Amino acid sequence: MKKFNLFTFVLLFFLSFESFAQSGNQLVITEPVKYNDYIVNEQNAIGEKIINLMGIVSEATSTHETAMAALQLLSNTIDNSIRNLENLKTYDPDFGMKMAAMDLFQFYHRIIQNQYVQLINELYTEQPDVEKINGLVDQVSVEEKGFDDAFQAAEQKFADANNITLEKNELQESFEEKTE
Repeated sequence: MKKFNLFTFVLLFFLSFESFAQSGNQLVITEPVKYNDYIVNEQNAIGEKIINLMGIVSEATSTHETAMAALQLLSNTIDNSIRNLENLKTYDPDFGMKMAAMDLFQFYHRIIQNQYVQLINELYTEQPDVEKINGLVDQVSVEEKGFDDAFQAAEQKFADANNITLEKNELQESFEEKTE
């Protein structure tokens, strides 16, 4: 009886992952919904760390060190998400969704190395320069919009072609509320 249960468990385990497969070092996802969800989950992982960083720098008791530690966690998450997408076989056709996500993630990687470091350094000076801070935030926001719009357009094309109904992203809504 135990052999049957083990066999059944193993069979169910493999069947539950039938839409995911490893091909060499590449992850192959054969179902459009799961492909979309995989990419969006990577975006959400980054978004959660951005919201965490925003929460830390907005706390009156936070320090430069805690902000920089949160920035490092964000950097690690972005690097991991970039690697995960590099290892994801592009669904055919994906209407540029994976590439748009990669562009967005690489944008995040670049700004956290530059503007976010400048922003954190400025926030934790004795006399923060509000104009400089606002300028950095505006610069990042304008540039991010282009990458975000490109990703959303590609995702919508992918969804339309595959009869997927996109749901509101609660994390995106939370992020927008915090930045308004």
